[in-house]
Amino acid sequence: MNALTVNPETGFLDAGSVNAFGSDRKKQFLEVCRGYHDQNRKWPDFGLVCKQLGISLTTFERHIKSDSEFSNQFRELRLGAKFQLESSLFDLGCKKGFEALIWLRKFFPEEYNPDHKVSIEHNVNVLGTLIQRAKDVSEVIDTQAL
Repeated sequence: MNALTVNPETGFLDAGSVNAFGSDRKKQFLEVCRGYHDQNRKWPDFGLVCKQLGISLTTFERHIKSDSEFSNQFRELRLGAKFQLESSLFDLGCKKGFEALIWLRKFFPEEYNPDHKVSIEHNVNVLGTLIQRAKDVSEVIDTQAL
């Protein structure tokens, strides 16, 4: 398997193989999606774009997770869709906004899902554990001193 390197021109991870989902194909993927949106004012079907470019969905998903620059540019696409939906939601009012709200709640739960909660767990017993360890070490030192 080829090692992934950063392409200095695009910032994308490149595998160096012609058939790989490298910089050129990632750039092409984004251009096809942007072009489709600009021409149709509709959100592209990523499954069809992947199929058209000969990329499996699992490969696409793996690169979204592993290639930070590609992920950032893909997020830009999603943000464009977000703002388009917000505008449409405003225009539609209460008539047909439910479908848009579902999409917004999925991709931006921190803004559109009142039930979204972020929980942070921490161990409040850390101090107690440290005190107990200090006592144990102290007892060992006392015993060794005798």
